[in-house]
Amino acid sequence: MAASEPIHAVAAPPARGCQEEGCCLHLRALARIEEIAGFGHAARAYEAQAARCRDGTCCGAQSASVSERALSAPPPVPLACHQHLRANSVSPRGRSANVIHFDRSAVVDIVSDRAGNYIERRALKLETLPSRGDALGYLFGYWRELRAASACRFTNIDTVHLDRAGIIGKMHVVDVSSSDPGDFRYELFGHAVPVDDCPAPRRLPIGIWADCLLRDYNTVRLTAAPQLRRMRCLLGGINYHYTRLILPFLDARDRVTHLAIAIRREPGDGVHVEAAE
Repeated sequence: MAASEPIHAVAAPPARGCQEEGCCLHLRALARIEEIAGFGHAARAYEAQAARCRDGTCCGAQSASVSERALSAPPPVPLACHQHLRANSVSPRGRSANVIHFDRSAVVDIVSDRAGNYIERRALKLETLPSRGDALGYLFGYWRELRAASACRFTNIDTVHLDRAGIIGKMHVVDVSSSDPGDFRYELFGHAVPVDDCPAPRRLPIGIWADCLLRDYNTVRLTAAPQLRRMRCLLGGINYHYTRLILPFLDARDRVTHLAIAIRREPGDGVHVEAAE
């Protein structure tokens, strides 16, 4: 470890089973977050811990929030980043899923294309986030503390709080240091969301989806203000229903260079929706 590298504590989380044989996605995500934050020693410690997992168990955390434990979300249905959307995805037990009701309001923005894809974005007030029993609420409260007590840089993040929130796997980290949104890229892509890993928002296979994400990411970059939205999408015959929190992090010149994108999956997320006959 270089002499100038700060020491970052690594807390051993409680045990759970691996999501892939010989690989702990949870610990590898923690390692990647530490690496982005500049804590190479902590990142190497997490990587070494994950590499020791060979028997299907490891010490990744399973501290899901109360709300998510009560959520009976279906298994993820991957959305290919560089391929066509998977048309053979089906809902549990082979049945098509009903579209979940999505409340309309004056703050709902709706976009669609000729292929039948559509995206509904409903702006939510940050103060409506629960302070307890909710991953997004916990994460937002932690971010507010960071902003009040620090320079709100990504290096200020303590991964123990991310673990405690139960958000590992459902959080992306986006590099937005470029003034061109087309250059935004994912430095971490959540492994527990029903979308395949993608290197950059502009590489997403559906144009309206990529445009919406880039617009929201760039708005937070320019304003340095967090954003909370309820998302309801139909993309390639798959229903995506989630609540998304975007948190900005600054550099030494107080410019937003990184975004943390936290996802709360809602019922019906990642379920194939057959066209009505």
